[in-house]
Amino acid sequence: MDKLIKDSKYIQSLLENEEIKYNEVIKLFPSVDFNLLKNFYISGVEDDISLLKLAEDMNLLNCGKLTEVLIKIKLLNINFSGLNTDLIREIEVELNKITKISSGYYHSIGLKKDGTITCIDKDFLSGGGFIDIASGEYHSVALREDGTVVTWGSNAKNQLKRSPIHAGYTAIACGANHSVGVNRNGFIMTWGDSSKYQNKDSPGGIKFLAIACGKYHSVALCYNGRIITWGDKSCSQRNDEPSSEGFIAIACGYHHSVAIHENGYIVTWGKYNQSPVGNEFIAVACGAYHSVALNKNGQIVTWGINNERQLIGSPVEDGFIAISAGYRHSAAIHKDGSVVTWGSFGQIKYLNNCIQIVCGFNFTLALNTDGVCIKYENGWQIK
Repeated sequence: MDKLIKDSKYIQSLLENEEIKYNEVIKLFPSVDFNLLKNFYISGVEDDISLLKLAEDMNLLNCGKLTEVLIKIKLLNINFSGLNTDLIREIEVELNKITKISSGYYHSIGLKKDGTITCIDKDFLSGGGFIDIASGEYHSVALREDGTVVTWGSNAKNQLKRSPIHAGYTAIACGANHSVGVNRNGFIMTWGDSSKYQNKDSPGGIKFLAIACGKYHSVALCYNGRIITWGDKSCSQRNDEPSSEGFIAIACGYHHSVAIHENGYIVTWGKYNQSPVGNEFIAVACGAYHSVALNKNGQIVTWGINNERQLIGSPVEDGFIAISAGYRHSAAIHKDGSVVTWGSFGQIKYLNNCIQIVCGFNFTLALNTDGVCIKYENGWQIK
């Protein structure tokens, strides 16, 4: 504890002239309950507060929040050169952890805690301040804190063409060769390949809760639970969507879409449009031609085409907490942190303390509690 207090006092010497408005501090530390901190140091201006006091306050230290505070301060680009090396190393380890993963056809990307982006096999995109990522078949999209959008990867089918140039976007999604973004005013922009009308008739002027993309079509979920579709309609991806309100989640396969209603039942439309029986579903994921759902008991249900064993070997036990679907296989995380994959290369179980999974064409990415991403290809760990 003496060491922590010493470090906090060093931070005080760094920040003694750096006063930040109280409401800005709250935004910097969303996980800290400021009502529990009794002894705020209030500077000359009533609504200003010193960051150093947050780190020095014993309540904060006892809650193990010092590292989080230091990380936030580090992201303000304040010099840490005089801090003890053990603490600096701890901060660097935390900042380097991956917090979100996304996969395309053959590539994978990760979003780090410090707001930078890495490819699983090679650093690819420079700069920081990123808060979200999405992947198409051969391109990727990232969203920065200010709402600007960055795209990179293949442009063979105009994937990067006419991407947004203004800030203010709040959500992103990718189809095979097109992308979708929603701005803070509720307007949707679609860019990239439009050979199947992906960019035609995109909705606007509505507040959206979520967006999802199939290979050539897109789906948006309004705040009232209504569903809107646009793009390719060759397999009834458009016009066959449910007309009622109250839906809470959406997902897209190549040529089909799935939605969960607030009452727990699932509706599927487009190609392979059968839906599972039941009304207790809480999550859904789509592969190319199959779908996977998770009910409130942690049980898994699969449906769709089975031409490459996509539905074979799905786990029968309960207790699962997350699911993902790839081109011809699926994966799920159990509450004990283990990952089960099934489909084209059989059922395999891994023990990795996992908290997030995504499926690519023939590989699975698993993110563990240490912020480390592990890649499995055709059932074998390769990274």
